Amino acid sequence: MQNEPDTLANVEAEDIFDVILRMEKSFDIKFEDGDFEQTKNFGELCDVIESKILAKKHVDDCTLQQAFYKIRDSVMNTQSLNKKSITPATKLNYIFPRKVRAKLVSSFNQQIGVDIDFLAMNGFIATPLIILLLASIIGLFISWKIAVLGLLLSISGLWLAGRFSKELVGVTVGDLTRKMVREHYMNARRLSGTINQEEVRKLIPETFAHDLGFEIKDLTIESPVF
Repeated sequence: MQNEPDTLANVEAEDIFDVILRMEKSFDIKFEDGDFEQTKNFGELCDVIESKILAKKHVDDCTLQQAFYKIRDSVMNTQSLNKKSITPATKLNYIFPRKVRAKLVSSFNQQIGVDIDFLAMNGFIATPLIILLLASIIGLFISWKIAVLGLLLSISGLWLAGRFSKELVGVTVGDLTRKMVREHYMNARRLSGTINQEEVRKLIPETFAHDLGFEIKDLTIESPVF
């Protein structure tokens, strides 16, 4: 990634709106048609998002800490693990061993009350299937019978790979905690319907940087969007 102030201009508008939609879910807000019509740069984009979120009640406490406690309690309620063994540095593969990972993650998500998606497909399996899918789409213009077979195989394979995903997204409980705060901010809070304004102001650009694959320093307020 080049360190240019306008790198965000090279991102598709759909990808930016995908991040905005995830923020709607995380912060329990709703954007209206036209909210972003006058938005010209990243600073203005953040201002629009902030205006929706900061309307909520401010409480000066730490959401990251609260999320960690919720994660720790959910693990303790679904597994026989000692409280002291669960810290931000604890490895996720210790809490969710591969052999029973899918079952433990499902129980954990039910206990914590939100679906934290931290299991992914194995890249060695997913990549060939995606290549087959793309090749099959192109193949529809050459030999539709073979292409249809390829589509069926790739789609079925991707579905099965997704159904039995076992690769962890993140390494430690700390990684999982930050993911919960980014993607389920309101659920991570102890006091329902509240926010920490200073956290929110930092979290908005951090979320864009994380989800779009940027370094936070590359997202300047002057970076043009859309």
